[in-house]
Amino acid sequence: AVAIVEKSVFPRRKVCGEYISASNLALLDQLEIADAWRANAGPEIRRVGLFSGETCAEAPMPHAKGALQA
Repeated sequence: AVAIVEKSVFPRRKVCGEYISASNLALLDQLEIADAWRANAGPEIRRVGLFSGETCAEAPMPHAKGALQA
């Protein structure tokens, strides 16, 4: 059996379900809605981390080719 327990208070912003990948930012720019989206978006996710006990592996999130950087 597997149990996933989060100690944070809900509801809250989180990656799952509220994440727009960098590859989609160019499309928002083409649709001319990127500025409105960025004004209401949560914080930019710049790094990803995988944790197991005391071990952690981190890496930068890739930026999409052609996407504007905020």
